[in-house]
Amino acid sequence: MPTIRHTPSRMAVLRTVKFAVEPLTAAEVGIRLKAQAIKRSTIFRNLQALVAAGEIASMESRDGTTRYIGHLYHEAIFRCQRCHKERRLKSRSLPAYVDRKMFGHQAIIASQLIAQGLCSSCTRKIHV
Repeated sequence: MPTIRHTPSRMAVLRTVKFAVEPLTAAEVGIRLKAQAIKRSTIFRNLQALVAAGEIASMESRDGTTRYIGHLYHEAIFRCQRCHKERRLKSRSLPAYVDRKMFGHQAIIASQLIAQGLCSSCTRKIHV
């Protein structure tokens, strides 16, 4: 991995991503850094450099947007097929549903499980 210079703007981008609870898009990083007047192109360039250096990771979200994460991030989503409500569980530790043997010695930084079915309310409506 390449070593990178830690300029003030790069450190601001790094801190913003590292301390975010959820993965951020480049635009969301820009919004959080608006007071520091860092150009969007600089933010994007710094995000790419930080990913290349292995200091943060990028992941594609369900809507196809690239998001940036500075810590382990695992998410499980249950979506009801009838009422379309979603329940999201987030964690910074690898959940038990991930079989480490399946991936070998890979470093899993982010995971996302989407389960679909009927929520308890919709299940009760069917059985009543």
